[in-house]
Amino acid sequence: MILLIDAGNSRLKWACLQGKQLQPGGAVPRTSASTRDFAAAWDELETPEAVFVTSVAGDKFDTTLTNWIKRKWKCEATFLTTRAKGFGVTNAYVQPERLGADRWLALIGAHDAWNGPVCIVDCGTAVTLDAMRGDGTHEGGLIVPGLALMQDSLKEKASGIGDISLNPEARTGLLATDTGNAVIAGSLYSLVALIERVVGDLSLEWKEPVQCLVTGGDAEQLLPLLTVKAEHCPDLVFTGMAVVARQSGAAQPPAKTREKKRA
Repeated sequence: MILLIDAGNSRLKWACLQGKQLQPGGAVPRTSASTRDFAAAWDELETPEAVFVTSVAGDKFDTTLTNWIKRKWKCEATFLTTRAKGFGVTNAYVQPERLGADRWLALIGAHDAWNGPVCIVDCGTAVTLDAMRGDGTHEGGLIVPGLALMQDSLKEKASGIGDISLNPEARTGLLATDTGNAVIAGSLYSLVALIERVVGDLSLEWKEPVQCLVTGGDAEQLLPLLTVKAEHCPDLVFTGMAVVARQSGAAQPPAKTREKKRA
C-alpha cells in the first residue's frame, strides 16, 4: 500500500494506492503542526511501502509531518513538486515552481483521466481555475477567494455585517430576505458566474467544448447551481499523485492503460 497525503490550507486529506487501485481515505481539519492530526488520521493504517505528499501547509508543518512518518513507519516521505513539463502536461507558468503542487497534480490527474480540453475548478480556501488543452498544454489559471474567505471578509470589513449569523441551511431560494443569507447567496453566485463565464469563454476561444471538472471541499455547494456541464472529481489531486507514484516505480504499473473518460 502507498499512502498519498494532501496537506491543504484547512484540511489534511489522504488516499491509499493498492496496486493499481486508488482507494478513498479521509480528511481531518488541519491545525498548525500537530501530531495529533496524524495519529487521528493514520494510527490504524497498515505500514505503507511509500508515502507521497503534496503540501501547501508550510515548512514547519512539513517538517513535523516528515519526522512523524519517520518515527511511525521508518520511511522517508516524498514531497511532490511542480515541474515545467512532465507526465504528459506542460506547465504554462513563466516560473513553473510558482504553480502550486496541488494544482500541478490535478492537471496530471485530469490529463490521465479525460480526453479533450478541461477547466479544473478547485473549491477550497481559495478557488483556483486551471485551463488545459487536450494535448496536456496548460494555458494558465485564475485564483479568487473561496466561499468562506468571501463571507469572512464581508463580516470583517462591511459595517453592520460583523454580528450577522451565517447559516447556509436556512437559505431557501435564489434571493435572500435577510443579510446573512444575502452574504451566503452572493458568494455562491459570484463563484458560479465566474466559473460559467470562464468555461464559456474558453469554449468559444478554443472552438470546442471545454469540460468543467470540480473538486475541493466546497464543490458540492457549487455544483447544483452550475448550468455548464460539470463533473465532480473529489479525488483529482490523488489521481495525479497516483500517476506520479506509478511512474516513479513505487507502485506496480497497471497491466494495460485504462481507458480515458470522454469529455
